[in-house]
Amino acid sequence: MAVAAVTLDRVSFAYPDGQEALREISLEVAAGETLGLLGPNGAGKSTLLLQVNGLLRGTGTVRVGGLPLNDRTLDQVRAQVGFLFQNPDDQLFMPTVWEDVAFGPRNAGLPASGVRERVERALEVVQMREAAGRPPHHLSLGQKKRVALATVLATDCAVLVLDEPTSGLDPRGRRELAEYLTSLEQTKLVATHDLEFAVELCDRVAVLEAGRIAAVGDPRVVLADAELMERTGLEVPHSLRYHAAGVPHQHLAAEPHGRHPSTSRAGNRLPGE
Repeated sequence: MAVAAVTLDRVSFAYPDGQEALREISLEVAAGETLGLLGPNGAGKSTLLLQVNGLLRGTGTVRVGGLPLNDRTLDQVRAQVGFLFQNPDDQLFMPTVWEDVAFGPRNAGLPASGVRERVERALEVVQMREAAGRPPHHLSLGQKKRVALATVLATDCAVLVLDEPTSGLDPRGRRELAEYLTSLEQTKLVATHDLEFAVELCDRVAVLEAGRIAAVGDPRVVLADAELMERTGLEVPHSLRYHAAGVPHQHLAAEPHGRHPSTSRAGNRLPGE
């Protein structure tokens, strides 16, 4: 049986003021899978992400690639997990883009040739090679996000953890980021308020509610559940409001008043009817 890329077994966490942010969270993320973490503000998404590389540590067990996270293995686990923060300015601090992307490989002790190879490959993936010599603070927000992603990719991590990656991006930047992420082979955990992004990118989603898991499953099924969305402070994404259940991307908006085709003209039948 294949080892899960990330496993959380009854993970709980409370902040010093007593606020319970996570309550017995259990999840498995398969190698190569993209899992979206969804929920309103305060649901526990970011806190959960920070458990994966030990920036926050509660009770329960966290495993990355089968390796349990503890004091002895912390450095090994962090070497496997790349964390993309919501604000790229929290991640970019060197004089040039090239130096920022090189920071991780250098700290890992790679020789100059290995550092150069990692940097060039990472910048190529995010299409920012032409910006290698520029100061990061001269870049647009979308460009900074791409460079921040490159700093993570250059570490050659197995798991990508992304906190609100589309925050502040314009539609083009959002689309480009989705394309970059879809092309990557790494396992991905993505906390986001952008439900359309989750539908496009994620293999599964987990909806959090007050630190607990309210639902897990296919985004086109989970996010189309109007009752669940209402209860957890979310909304059914527009792309799913007028789609037939179980028929991805069959747009029904052309029907009067969003009427389902099964209730429409006899000639408008769903596949298999």
